[in-house]
Amino acid sequence: MKKDLTIGVLLWNSINHLEDLYGSIINQDIINDFQLLIIDNGSSDASVSYSKNFFKNKYLDVRIIENKVNRGFCQGANQLIEETNSDYFILLNSDVKFKNDYFRNLLANIKKSDSEVIGLIPKALYFYDENRINNFGNNFSPFGLWQGKYTDKIDNTSIQTYECMGGLFISPIFKISLLKQIGGFIDEFGSYGEDFDVSYRARVMGYKWIADSDSIIYHKFQASIKDNNVDRRKWYINGFRNAFYVLIINLQLINLIYVLPIFFARVLTRYNIYSHQNNYNFVETNILFFRTFLRKADFTWIKSRRKFTQDKRVVADFKIWKL
Repeated sequence: MKKDLTIGVLLWNSINHLEDLYGSIINQDIINDFQLLIIDNGSSDASVSYSKNFFKNKYLDVRIIENKVNRGFCQGANQLIEETNSDYFILLNSDVKFKNDYFRNLLANIKKSDSEVIGLIPKALYFYDENRINNFGNNFSPFGLWQGKYTDKIDNTSIQTYECMGGLFISPIFKISLLKQIGGFIDEFGSYGEDFDVSYRARVMGYKWIADSDSIIYHKFQASIKDNNVDRRKWYINGFRNAFYVLIINLQLINLIYVLPIFFARVLTRYNIYSHQNNYNFVETNILFFRTFLRKADFTWIKSRRKFTQDKRVVADFKIWKL
């Protein structure tokens, strides 16, 4: 039987977080009202066996799909979307925990939202500092990077639901038909910055995001980077490169001319400050930057994605920047 809500979880060497995650899932007060879909992205740890054993005899509607290789976050997320037959979809991070009303609040609030609302961004607090905000909606920075409106602020009752430009996708809920209509995630992004792309693209096409203060989640910030010993220089570069793609694909031409020089100046400054603080060799580090930055610069797909987005544009950039 079709259910209104599908919970999608993408795993990659996530074993250290599954006890918190799955414990939160089975304690939800609408336990019989959703389907749980888990895709493992070629984990080399015990994520799959742990998942199968945990949900054995739990009487939940659960499907587990095993990818043979790591297809990247965006391809995995699109795979979850394609496997979903519900009207609403929560893309659940693996490194989170939440209270028993989390799914109920998100589902109830998106059902009563305006038809132009594509998704709700939860109030994400730090896992190890539960009074401080990790993300609760983003703004666009005129320097070509997004910024969290409330990031690192102490949470309080005055920080309530509002219409935001978009946000970090720390377990948001989507209207699946609208998410598919705007083109889902871009496979070539891999990971990092994909949430800003989807956020901005939806805005360009006339859809809205709501930051929902009723829905609170606790996030282990950058846990997958630490778990998998990712070179933080490459993590920075991938993030900056994807931010560049976001700008090229989504901004109007006149705004690109203004934003891109400032963007590159800021990116290189921040990257070299980080490298200096960590005692990396200056020449080696900058060679790594340009090699990695240009590695996936295949402008064929960028041109195609830009055309798709600009052909569907109904909102000018400056109106989005006001949010």
